[in-house]
Amino acid sequence: MKKNYSSLETYVLTNLILLLILVLMLLYPIIIDYFNLNFTCQYKLLHGNECRSCRITRGLQACLKNDFVSANKFNSQSNFIYVSIIGQICFRISVLFFFRIKRFRQKHMVNKLFFFDLLILTSLFAFNLWYFD
Repeated sequence: MKKNYSSLETYVLTNLILLLILVLMLLYPIIIDYFNLNFTCQYKLLHGNECRSCRITRGLQACLKNDFVSANKFNSQSNFIYVSIIGQICFRISVLFFFRIKRFRQKHMVNKLFFFDLLILTSLFAFNLWYFD
């Protein structure tokens, strides 16, 4: 029998999944470094020039070591992406804690938070396209 989820349950589940993905994104450079895996950019192999995300993993590795100057040399988007990931992780954790409080479980609060969340994500995406293009 199929269960119908409320908008609150769906939003909380979505936040948990996004939190997991963001933590894995933050751990990806550490895992690559630990297992000594080297992946080649498929875009660079096919077209001969680097894509917009080339050397981003090394940039994120440098950010994790608090070396933001060399991270910027690897890829100019590294610092922005690192700060965005950290900010999103903090936001997702705070959303999950807010929903433990009973007054935030009301439908209008869920809708307001959902649209605020959508505004943040859209703004980050638009800023990334505008500033780093």
